[in-house]
Amino acid sequence: MTPSALILCGGEGRRMGALNPKALIPVGPRALIIQLIGHLINNGVVDICLCLGHYSDAILDCLAKNGWLRQKGTNYYRQQRHLGAVGRSPRLHISNAGVNATAAQRLLVARKLVQPPTIVCYGDTLADISIKKLILRHQNSSADATVTVARSRSPYGHVTISDRNIVTAFREKPMLGSPVNLGFILLGSDALDRLTPEGLETSLLPQLATERRLAAYEHKGSLVRITDPADVVHAEQRWSSGDLSWLPFC
Repeated sequence: MTPSALILCGGEGRRMGALNPKALIPVGPRALIIQLIGHLINNGVVDICLCLGHYSDAILDCLAKNGWLRQKGTNYYRQQRHLGAVGRSPRLHISNAGVNATAAQRLLVARKLVQPPTIVCYGDTLADISIKKLILRHQNSSADATVTVARSRSPYGHVTISDRNIVTAFREKPMLGSPVNLGFILLGSDALDRLTPEGLETSLLPQLATERRLAAYEHKGSLVRITDPADVVHAEQRWSSGDLSWLPFC
């Protein structure tokens, strides 16, 4: 099984302000989206489609500067790029459903450019996930889809109060009881066929979970997720400390 990948990188990123787009936040020496593409290719995923929307021109310009696209005037053209470390030529596709499209609509427009099974990735998330182990978990489960999850801490202090509003316990940023969705969602052909504009996370995945057709692959390794400016500072600190040496471009 050799999966393709759809990368969602067309969101507005309202919490980021002037730091947008999230996909172009530097993580080490390269933009997040370039690191993500490199990680997928190093794990054997060579058929990749970017689902664009907001900030598409900036993302296309970044891809061109990193050798993934060729620019001629105001137009961009896909070009083959050989990675010696990988030993193969990846295929990079571009899909732009417009700024008003939802994430699910972007996936529906882009899915015809790649073949299932397909891994849906978020353009604001990096993780040193083993794609081979994700595939193996999916195959052993016989599920229609497999979502990558991880244990996470709450960003808030949790307070337990009595009926008289007396605090009986206080825990600062405790581990959450349930794992969180990291993306890296492997969709088989049956799951892809059921994708609708109503949404991936709000419609398809809950339906598959109800039917017990959704498996989970728990990731216990490194993770970088950019959701607000504080995450950018944290990523910079981790890079400076050498905590992100697994990145494909160091």
